[in-house]
Amino acid sequence: MRPTLLTLLRSLCVPALLAGFFFAPILPAEAQSRLAPLANAPIPRPLRGEEALQALGARVRDVAEFHSMSESQLRNLFRRDKSLWVDPHGRLFYVCESGLPPQHGPVGESTNTPPLNPLYPVGQTFKLHSRPGAD
Repeated sequence: MRPTLLTLLRSLCVPALLAGFFFAPILPAEAQSRLAPLANAPIPRPLRGEEALQALGARVRDVAEFHSMSESQLRNLFRRDKSLWVDPHGRLFYVCESGLPPQHGPVGESTNTPPLNPLYPVGQTFKLHSRPGAD
């Protein structure tokens, strides 16, 4: 009797899934066990841009290799991307800066008061219109 394609796939998938469940808990622990590039000699505080490059000095190469990139790639990133930071131990992270929320709505309106010219009758804001007679 010749095995069908479905039988063949099942026989290959089950061992692969079992192997994945077996090795999944091991892999993250192994990845976390790598020491950060500046673990033994950290920089004083998180830095970005040229300031980070100055503080890292010759250790830019170590940080770049830890993050699987070349030294020139990392230097270019620090110069070009102002949201890229390096923590005291040499791990890279991003900080997205957003502006402050607006303090005022459209001209002449405050964000704390209802609009001057609403698009709907304010008294019917919460009136249920889906079923006639419903309140």
